[in-house]
Amino acid sequence: MVSGVVGGVDTHADMHVAAALDQNGDVLGIESFPVTEAGYCRLAEWVAGFGPVVRVGVEGTRSYGVGRARHLHANFGFRPLPPHARGDSHLSPR
Repeated sequence: MVSGVVGGVDTHADMHVAAALDQNGDVLGIESFPVTEAGYCRLAEWVAGFGPVVRVGVEGTRSYGVGRARHLHANFGFRPLPPHARGDSHLSPR
């Protein structure tokens, strides 16, 4: 287990692809999850399995990633930061 994990999620209509990195930027793992409530839970548990999650970047929080962002906020207290120019957002702990 590492001291802090950063997650990233590439969102698509039917599948979200997540990456987990340590705080040095080394890839801990990459995995795909279905866009369902169960898939949201599995992704969050998978990322947290590497260590304490300090930040999650979610692509498309206004489109394909909106459900994922809501789940992370409701269940883990992550809140969206101001979106980037492309409309993406990152989620940070409260």
